[in-house]
Amino acid sequence: MGVGAEASVAQRDPLAELPPTAQRIVEESLRLLIEKGYPALTLEGVSSACGLDKTAIRYYFGNKAGLMEAVVDTWVHENIGLVLPGLAERPAEERLHAFRVAKQQMSENTDLYLAFLELLPEILRDERHSERITALYKWAMETYSRILVDDLPDLTPREMRGFTKLIIAVVDGLAVQHAMNPEKLGTGEAYDMLESILDVWISTRRTAGAVAAAQGGGHEPVDSDPTAHGDAPSRAKGRASST
Repeated sequence: MGVGAEASVAQRDPLAELPPTAQRIVEESLRLLIEKGYPALTLEGVSSACGLDKTAIRYYFGNKAGLMEAVVDTWVHENIGLVLPGLAERPAEERLHAFRVAKQQMSENTDLYLAFLELLPEILRDERHSERITALYKWAMETYSRILVDDLPDLTPREMRGFTKLIIAVVDGLAVQHAMNPEKLGTGEAYDMLESILDVWISTRRTAGAVAAAQGGGHEPVDSDPTAHGDAPSRAKGRASST
């Protein structure tokens, strides 16, 4: 799945496209993930939680893999697709703080991250899910770039990828800490520091670019990592897929 397709997945509401019964199946699946973990996400467990026969799951989703795809898409939409796209439309001077607020709220949404952490082993084992999440991360990186550094023409593609990957790592790491102990491992001070660091770095690069432009300097950004545009290495063919 390409980045454009994953952007569509992130921004459309998968539940809105499903009949009410299928919506309830996906919602109950997410609830089971959060409350009981991935082992509870069986056709029998989901159908029992919904008060349905498991043939209903097969009717709407084909099999467990189809249900998993709907669950992952719903998580993506609720966790990322509802937040990021609108930030790029805000005035430039408001974007960094609005971005910080959105990402802090995301890190502190323990239920969403518990669902993701429960899904993660399955994502790593199943190449189909892994490719979806990889494309999602690429889309998120491009969106972060549009929100925060779109006006930095001297930023090389390699620098931009490093910048956005670092933010993703911080957000994911803080979410795990917060999920373990929200009271003792809050995210506020870390996001204060992240916002300050990003503000200084972006301002410094913006000023340097303006000075270079005024002096007739500047350069066309060059990507020094020729392998960065290739697809992620394929996983071992012998690795099992879920059914």
